[in-house]
Amino acid sequence: MQANTGGLRVIRRNPDGTVLDFPLSYNGIAKGTQTPLILQAQDIVYVPMSKVKAMFSSTQGIITEAASAAIIAH
Repeated sequence: MQANTGGLRVIRRNPDGTVLDFPLSYNGIAKGTQTPLILQAQDIVYVPMSKVKAMFSSTQGIITEAASAAIIAH
């Protein structure tokens, strides 16, 4: 998983056009210390990508593909 669970947010537009932004704690919800937010229609759940995890995952994928190609080439 490449998500940065520390930056979860729910963005909600009210009928009057105003926008609400709710920061969420994934760890807090998982541990029971934060009440989960009940999603409504049209809510946007924003989960940022962890650049470090994405870079590691991409590098690992390239190494795996290169190793597979090397095995097939022999």
